[in-house]
Parts: sequence; C-alpha cells; structure tokens
Amino acid sequence: MFKKGFTLSELLIALAVVGITVALIAPIVTKIMPDANKAKFIQHYTRLDSTLEEILIDDSIFEHKNLSDTDRPLRHPYNKEIFQGPNKFKNIIFDKLNITEAGEYKDSSVWTVNVSNNIAAKDYITISIDMKNNGGSDCSYKPNECLRPDTFIIFVDRWGDLRAGDALSEAYLENMYNTNDKETDFARALTIYGEKYSEEED
Repeated sequence: MFKKGFTLSELLIALAVVGITVALIAPIVTKIMPDANKAKFIQHYTRLDSTLEEILIDDSIFEHKNLSDTDRPLRHPYNKEIFQGPNKFKNIIFDKLNITEAGEYKDSSVWTVNVSNNIAAKDYITISIDMKNNGGSDCSYKPNECLRPDTFIIFVDRWGDLRAGDALSEAYLENMYNTNDKETDFARALTIYGEKYSEEED
C-alpha cells in the first residue's frame, strides 16, 4: 500500500532545507542587486551637472555665468516673469529637467531647491532630492538616526560647481560606477560622516 502525503518530520526537514538555502543565498542576492537609490542619485547628479553647464554657457540666461544673477533672461522662452528673482534658478532647472512646479520628477522623486542669501557660500544653492521609495525613511544619511536614507543633498555654488551635501551622496560619487556595493558605500559614508559632517552639526 502506498502512503499519501508527507509525514510531519519530512515536512520539517524540507522547511529546514529551504530555510538554510534562503539564508545562504540572500546575502549573495543582496550584493548583486543594484542599489536603486544610488542609480537614481547618480543619474540626477549627472543630468543636473550637464544642465548647469548648458545654461551657464548661454549668457542670455545667466549673465557672466553666475547663478546669483536674478535678472530676467533676455531670450525666449525664459524671458518671462517666473524666470527672474529669487526663484529664477529653480524655475529654469525645473523647466529644463521637466520637473513639475511642485518639484515632482517623472521617476516619482521630489526636488526641493533653496537659495541662500550668502552668494559666496559653497552651498549657495541646496538641492534636496527625495527618492520617495517605499522602503526609505524620508531622511538623509546619519549614523544611528537615518539608516534607510532616501533623501540626498547636492550643493551648488554660484559658478555652477556641484558637490555632495551629505555623507552617503559623497560615498556614491566616489564609487559611482559600481551600483551594487551597498556595504562599501555605507561603510565609506560612515567614515565621511565622522570626518566632515558630524563636525558641521556640532
């Protein structure tokens, strides 16, 4: 007579084998899976860099290649009132990158642009990009405070030079061609944070 189904001990053994297999494979899969936030951040950073280069070449938009110039650009389509004054930079960048007035980009990320009063500062313009990932924490990287960051900061000076504004963004830029090495990026971010950003907050 043939037995039907499995005994309890056989099921437990099968579950144990599956559990061990998953435990062995999960770290490998995690390492080879691309970091979606990193890929998006690098894409945004490089697009912003090339867009800044494009608008600064055109003296009719920012005279003297200076982002602190808030006068209205001379040439169509940027010779409208929205492209002058304190929101000139933001509105031109949003128009060039096809970002909505509310700061929403087509990949669901949300951009916030703040322009400081200190035109000589390296962080004259602060751009915050919230990737709006379901697994993120709506914060930028801070050890022991924000361990699942999905918000990244870029600083722009008045001459259009970009730099990372948080430790993880800086780590991403140092290792920009490898999008599936989270462990290395987060370890480097921890070092950078200890060297630079923790001092700025004190």
